[in-house]
Amino acid sequence: MHPLMTPRKRPIFQKTCSGRSAPVSGLLPLVTLVFLGGGCTSRTAGYPDLGLVSGSVTLDEKPIAGIDVLFQPLQGRSSSGTTDSEGRYELRFSPVALGAAVGQHTVSFHHTPDEADVGAMARPLKHLRKTFEVDVQSGANTHDFELGAASP
Repeated sequence: MHPLMTPRKRPIFQKTCSGRSAPVSGLLPLVTLVFLGGGCTSRTAGYPDLGLVSGSVTLDEKPIAGIDVLFQPLQGRSSSGTTDSEGRYELRFSPVALGAAVGQHTVSFHHTPDEADVGAMARPLKHLRKTFEVDVQSGANTHDFELGAASP
């Protein structure tokens, strides 16, 4: 008989989602724990408080695709996203966590054109030097940025 299937005098304890210990008996909970990877743990465990951030980037009220949007907090790790064909972006804090740290951020924009679109991006590149100050709150945040001549 396998050692895990032998009767024990003391039960094995497992931490539950509420933080309490609960007895585990039999092989099924062990198999379930292995396949589900622990079950209760959050993918963002250990990260600071994050707010979900999305929005759009436009130039003279027209969407700009392929722009990297960087949110840099006063302290800590930055978040970034890239605009799609409609100028929309969604920030990622890490490969497994969406959003940005709650608090004040400086927002900057970057674009590395490939050889095919250097001429097309010549005009917008000067507008990418603009920065904005924003506040990220807990929950959902929408921050839209206009990079045209009339914007701050």
